[in-house]
Amino acid sequence: MKKLGLGMLGIILVAVIYYFTLGADQVREKLQQELSTQLTELETKGFSISEREIKKREEHFVISLADPKKASAFLKEQGLEFSIQEAEELKGMKVGVDVEYLSHAVALELYPVALPTQMSTSVTDENDKLILAQIEKMLEKKTFLLHVEADYSTTTFKGYVKDINETVQGEEEAKLRLQGLHFSGNIKGDRVSQIKQTLNVMRLYVSDEINMYLSGLESNYTLTGDSVYDYSTEYTIEKMRMNSNTEFDLTADEITVHSTSTVKDGLVSETLKSKMKAMEILLEGDRLALENSLLDLKVDNLDVSAFEKLQTVDPENEQEFNAALQKLISNNVHLEITTLSADKVTLQGKKVDGFRLHSTLDIDKSLNISRMEANPMYALDKIDANLKISLSKELLDVISRQPEAMIALMIFTPKDVNGKQVYSVELKDGTLNVNGKSILK
Repeated sequence: MKKLGLGMLGIILVAVIYYFTLGADQVREKLQQELSTQLTELETKGFSISEREIKKREEHFVISLADPKKASAFLKEQGLEFSIQEAEELKGMKVGVDVEYLSHAVALELYPVALPTQMSTSVTDENDKLILAQIEKMLEKKTFLLHVEADYSTTTFKGYVKDINETVQGEEEAKLRLQGLHFSGNIKGDRVSQIKQTLNVMRLYVSDEINMYLSGLESNYTLTGDSVYDYSTEYTIEKMRMNSNTEFDLTADEITVHSTSTVKDGLVSETLKSKMKAMEILLEGDRLALENSLLDLKVDNLDVSAFEKLQTVDPENEQEFNAALQKLISNNVHLEITTLSADKVTLQGKKVDGFRLHSTLDIDKSLNISRMEANPMYALDKIDANLKISLSKELLDVISRQPEAMIALMIFTPKDVNGKQVYSVELKDGTLNVNGKSILK
């Protein structure tokens, strides 16, 4: 729902900023005219408009998603990743929009007023009916509301999502808390070119089954080129926690991520750099903890048109899906994990020095997807890969106690390089080598 709301917001904001140089009364009149034009266009892009009321300084209308395929394609043009499947799930959902023309700015409020058809009509269980009734009451009181203001004299906007603190009662209790979600940004041409966001706290709790908590989020998205695939993003998270029953628990502290995407000659190159001060995973009683972990990776030469096609094609349509996948890798795709590392690792109750990994993968453009499906061994001649991993002796000792690792470590012994235990794996021309020893030809 948030994606749909942000898509509508971007479209309306562009109309607002377009007339920022006019006088106040002219602004209002021109904005109303431009908004009418935008809404008419939306009706050709998979949406329907209803309940429109126009006053001198206010107006109201309702947008609903009517054609998932058209709506998905249109929102992608606006820079939002919105698959057909997601659009199908939201078909029939209605979003109310209130517009107010102030002396210095235009203010908008967006809020869902009706649930997707699939959600509202498929409920037959009494417990689900009870939950649905509570959610519909939340819609009536505008629990899920996005507010934004765009200044007439600039190309900037700012807003917030109303704080949420709700509990739904059924066979299980569910709680949702959202506090301090604010955003601001800029418009350039016909697109949102930059948006910053902060979030104090978000928590979702469903009895003892799901417990998700996130705090201290800051993010920044910047459009850096002509296409929606030319951008940079960065965000930080103070603390994140997820657990399910007593079997799984994940905690991460002080996360930072920076990613970029650029397009040249129809090919996308992407990079991602992230680090975490601490991460801990509890899975069925086993504990794994990492300190000061890093991930640095990049991918080059992905075909843009094929990438877009893969997001719209039906995975069940094997022929169409494979054709898009074939085109995606048709330009010698290169993937590199420059760094994957952790300073310290806690495993099996023991804290030891960590590891560092570097890896590359190159896919030859002549790789045939259909032949690979019929005979996976065929791909060995079309893929070159290198992996080098360096571990502390203490970490390797801990790993070697795992039954599933014992045999492999007996067959493949590491090299000692400056006190580190090193494995080098290479796949080239159909031959696989581990530390120089051939194991597959």
